[in-house]
Amino acid sequence: THPLAQMAATVTKNKACSGHFVNVVKSLKWWRVTQQPKPKYPKSYPLEHLLWLNCPDGVDSVAKGVVLSLESIRDQYRMQALIKQTPFISDHGVLSHNVLGRVSGDDFAAFHALVADAAKQARLAFDEEDTRKSARLWRDLFGEKFPEPPAERNGDDEGGEPPKSGGYT
Repeated sequence: THPLAQMAATVTKNKACSGHFVNVVKSLKWWRVTQQPKPKYPKSYPLEHLLWLNCPDGVDSVAKGVVLSLESIRDQYRMQALIKQTPFISDHGVLSHNVLGRVSGDDFAAFHALVADAAKQARLAFDEEDTRKSARLWRDLFGEKFPEPPAERNGDDEGGEPPKSGGYT
């Protein structure tokens, strides 16, 4: 691999994603840790590289980056997962190196199934306008370390003002 090329690509992508890409990666690396059972691979840098390819430039929140990245991975790699074939994804600095080289077809298919389920969950959480409901849905996706929904105030079911960009961001 070429660590300097990887770091440069990440810095460029983070700028293109309004500073949210690094936190999208952190969020989805954490999500992967919470999955049980989970395939051995992809993890760490291979997961980051998949996100680099699938997180669209211009996202305006971490939540939007998470949703769109999961949906893109689900859609872009559906056929490979179906036939249990690991995609070839070139490393940034060494184009002949497949960053998913350690991922078996079975592991990729299992990972893709987790992504497909997570994409549905993330979309529900993102589209939910009630802040407390959205927070519960995000918590279902990311586990108990994700913050609790805001407390109800004086019977107000909305839990405060709705967020500006879809659900609990």
